[in-house]
Amino acid sequence: MVLSGRFVREAAAFVLLLLAIISVIALFAPDAGAIVRPWHDFLSSTLGWGIAFAAPLLAGFALMLWMKTMPAERWMAASGAALFAIAVLGRFHLSVGGAVEAVQTGQGG
Repeated sequence: MVLSGRFVREAAAFVLLLLAIISVIALFAPDAGAIVRPWHDFLSSTLGWGIAFAAPLLAGFALMLWMKTMPAERWMAASGAALFAIAVLGRFHLSVGGAVEAVQTGQGG
């Protein structure tokens, strides 16, 4: 059985959109359920304050995958947005001291 590129692209977009929805729920109701709590813990331990960036970035990449044609400019813009979010997250982490304890408490980045 051979899967078409379109099917794989749309399945990946669906998974990213589902993760974006779960990320929004995790942002506003971190104790909402058995799927949301581990996802919130994962996001808060890896992103810290940057947990707010997760949903828009995931939804944006899902939208890009659903489009039929993808100009190189969109991928460059999306990659730039992701790099900007990582840079801002690094600044957040440095603003609280940059220690491992900040990550363990859900602060920093």
